[in-house]
Amino acid sequence: MDFSSENEIDAIASAAVSNLLPAKSRPQYEKTYLQFRQWCSMKKIDQVTENVLLAYLEEKSTTLKPPTLWALYAMLKG
Repeated sequence: MDFSSENEIDAIASAAVSNLLPAKSRPQYEKTYLQFRQWCSMKKIDQVTENVLLAYLEEKSTTLKPPTLWALYAMLKG
């Protein structure tokens, strides 16, 4: 499959995600992802890796409890 632009890839990914998440959970997943992307932007991170995700969760661990961190991890990883 040949994609002509990053926007096209984003649109396809968004459509796929919107079909996977239950309507009831979707707003929380989207909010969590937006917060993560804002953090990445603030840190000038272009490519998300496992280490980036771990650094984000480590920073969040100063204010959140372990069960909440696991929930964030599951939302971002999934």
